[in-house]
Amino acid sequence: MSVSILWLIGGAALIALEALGIPGIGALFAGLAALLTGLLIEFGALPAEDMIAQWAVFLLATILFAALLWKKLKNWRINPSAPRFQNMVGDEAIVVEALTGDAIGKVRWSDTLMQARLQHGTVAELPVGARTTIVAVDGNILTVAPKH
Repeated sequence: MSVSILWLIGGAALIALEALGIPGIGALFAGLAALLTGLLIEFGALPAEDMIAQWAVFLLATILFAALLWKKLKNWRINPSAPRFQNMVGDEAIVVEALTGDAIGKVRWSDTLMQARLQHGTVAELPVGARTTIVAVDGNILTVAPKH
């Protein structure tokens, strides 16, 4: 088995370790660095017989990936104020539990039952089966308006 393949397998294993079991130990950065090292060897930019150069590239790339990505990934994982699920806005949902006033009802969006409420100032009630448009997402509650 070639040295580049070992680096590529090692990189994939480190990324899998981060994804499946032990997040937060930097295995993602080391995995990306190992993949980069393997690719550099595979394409001839790094000699396959020079282990010192390979380890130097691996360590420097790990530090570089950590410096570039750590804060962004940390904020992405734990920032409660970051907008989530905004891609739902504008999609259609079907009422499955009547929506009345400020009361929470239910809609079906993308084969998923979701809690929903009416957008203020639209209509007083939407019956079961009515088509709606998602106008906002607040936590796990959708705000919907009648579909025109």
